Amino acid sequence: VALGRGDQRATFTGNAAADLFNLSVASVTIMNVIFAAPLTDAQTAHVNIAASGCAVIGCKFIGSVATENVVDCITVTSAGHYALIADNEFENVTVDVVTFISIEGAARRVRLINNVAMGNCSTACVLVGAVATLMEVGRNVFINNKASTIAVSFTSNATGFAYENYVGGLSTTLANNSAWGTAMRVFQN
Repeated sequence: VALGRGDQRATFTGNAAADLFNLSVASVTIMNVIFAAPLTDAQTAHVNIAASGCAVIGCKFIGSVATENVVDCITVTSAGHYALIADNEFENVTVDVVTFISIEGAARRVRLINNVAMGNCSTACVLVGAVATLMEVGRNVFINNKASTIAVSFTSNATGFAYENYVGGLSTTLANNSAWGTAMRVFQN
């Protein structure tokens, strides 16, 4: 848990084509930290959640600077059951990141709550590329400024519910800016 507000918080800067933090032990929480743009191109993630019950709360993620970028700000593996990603800020304007949040494995009960993510993502702000189950996605802002690109993509028909999210992208039609899949229940987005 970092002390302070705004830019007066602990800042971590990656400098390798690897995950900056790999949460492989259950029930670890990272709170109120700034993750600066990496010093090495194609850093794989700021945070990789690979254990049950981990949380990332109230952090700021910067995706790129100059020619260096992070691939995905946060990744969740199939072992990341009960992950909580809440109250975070994600931004990116220089070099595209692939995603801000990528659910890479069939984790159970992942919760994305009250995050604000804006910037250029080459795939989507949020990508669920595995059949995650019982997800909760609520009260988030997902804005993708990359031309002809979607903001939310649930490609593998995850289950759960999404509510009160503000989603915007620059895909060719308004309806194509969020794809929740066929198994999510969607309310007031």
